[in-house]
Amino acid sequence: MLADAYRALAAEMTAAGEVAAAGGADPWERMCATFDAYRRFAVDKPRRYRLMFSLEYEPEDRTGTDHPLGTVDQAWARAVETYLTAVAPERRAEAQVLGLHLWTAVHGQLVLWRSLPHPQAGIEARLVELERSLLSRLLPGPVDGD
Repeated sequence: MLADAYRALAAEMTAAGEVAAAGGADPWERMCATFDAYRRFAVDKPRRYRLMFSLEYEPEDRTGTDHPLGTVDQAWARAVETYLTAVAPERRAEAQVLGLHLWTAVHGQLVLWRSLPHPQAGIEARLVELERSLLSRLLPGPVDGD
């Protein structure tokens, strides 16, 4: 069921951050672990990922807060809020919006990576490089000592 796929993706993202934190990762590394989990899901399950994000909804159907896709949105927001709490607590109110920006951007990168006929397409290391660049541009840098 598609609802289970959304929940599984959100759970994998959350677990990756928690495992990284339990292993002593700093806030930046925890955020990277969340990104890595999202990418791994998309790369390892390409058909499922494509199906999850290729459905179209009528405008009146987009306001439902109980859609399981909301679990993915909330996983992004929680990851960003956790990061901001550690490095820039005064920006915590931006977590939802920044999470959506990151999600939108990484999703676009993944779609282009799979679909463009380009020498870099299919090279996962290039995705990681783009992700880290995206993170460093949208989020404040780690605090000294982390």
